[in-house]
Amino acid sequence: MRAALCGLAAAVLCLGSWQTPCEEVSGVQIHTHRAGEGFQEYDIRCGGSSCLSGSRSVSCLLVRDLYEASLRPVFDGPELRNMGVSREWLETVAVRALDRYAPSLCEDMSEDQEQLFRRQFTDVTTIDRVVSAAYAEEVAPHPVVDTGWPNDYPSLSVLLTTVEGGEVRVESTSTMPFMLPWTVRMAGQTFRTYNADIAATLAALLPEGFANRERLTMAGFERFLAWAVFQEISSEWDALEVQKRLKADLDVLRREYELSDMRLESESSLFLESPIERLVVRMRVRGAPLPVYVGASLSLEGDRVKDIGEVMAGLRDCRELILSIPWLSSELTRHEDVELEIAYGGDRSMSYYQIWDYEQDMAALGRKDLARLVGGYRRDKCLLKIIEPGAWSQWIALSDRRMILWRLSGDRTLRWTAEALGASEGRSPSYRIAVAVVSKKGRISEP
Repeated sequence: MRAALCGLAAAVLCLGSWQTPCEEVSGVQIHTHRAGEGFQEYDIRCGGSSCLSGSRSVSCLLVRDLYEASLRPVFDGPELRNMGVSREWLETVAVRALDRYAPSLCEDMSEDQEQLFRRQFTDVTTIDRVVSAAYAEEVAPHPVVDTGWPNDYPSLSVLLTTVEGGEVRVESTSTMPFMLPWTVRMAGQTFRTYNADIAATLAALLPEGFANRERLTMAGFERFLAWAVFQEISSEWDALEVQKRLKADLDVLRREYELSDMRLESESSLFLESPIERLVVRMRVRGAPLPVYVGASLSLEGDRVKDIGEVMAGLRDCRELILSIPWLSSELTRHEDVELEIAYGGDRSMSYYQIWDYEQDMAALGRKDLARLVGGYRRDKCLLKIIEPGAWSQWIALSDRRMILWRLSGDRTLRWTAEALGASEGRSPSYRIAVAVVSKKGRISEP
């Protein structure tokens, strides 16, 4: 198919190569639409050596360029060179991209964050990867970047009529920059192409203010790249933001943990006088004989972690309790592909909501005795998740080193089957609820 189209395009171009620009095309009809702006039309009539839209003169060279771009061999995917992207262009645009398209990020941006963005934005390999991935998924713009045009249901169609009565139709409803891909219909054949030259010539032909014109331009592509690169670096950006605000307390945490996946979260509601900020971070215990992680959500007071000393002491108590349970240490040693993650929020491992949630599950099973065993809102317990390939289980470790299995996602966990652990359907299809209590030596003491 592609070979046939290439041959057709070559034949048409060769045939018309001796002609003056306007002798191949007799007319161009452009119809464009964008939500909120209605339909707009732009008609061009060509004859002899001139083209007109109404009484306005239109470049014959641009009409010819649009015609030839429509006939060119198919681009099966976006190509940076075809889009006008080079390292030199990226370096020029990087200077203004964040400030112009994501001003909220620039208000208090650190030097490290700016360098991260520029380093990724000017890396051609990175840009090629993120552009290809974005067009493959046709993803929507990120709200942090001022795209100016989210999914506004665009459409643009072009009818090129030749002097011999032939027609070439070019259409797109894509929300992506340059409105790629384009659908081209000619000589009884239909194909899709990622040729950005079609967009470039249309942008040059259409008057300022026409619907979707900016989407066809490099300015629209700059906005898109600012979004795409920010998506690529968002985790690192968040970590740098955390580092900038909480350096002193992060240094305290790093004495005992390796930190990763750091970000700041904010919670607000009508019932709160002011938003609550939290540091969300995943940490690996330094020097532990087993792979033990902590998934922490720590309350902030200004630019400090609230009660950092108490947090460190509580975390230490939790990990020492868990590492002292003989059967659990043995299982983790035996299964190298299993991870253990301790939950910790605020000043405790098991939050008030999680305790209430556990009580609801046990009440539904008629096992309020297990809820009483957990001991209400005391802080002498640890909530942890055991993560296995394709499955997870959630446990509560008690101060006497017994462990209660709460939920599991698969048919088994570690050495036990779900049936042996007394698992039944949960309130969500994504997990089962269990009623098993396991002694510190690894014996099930509840059916």
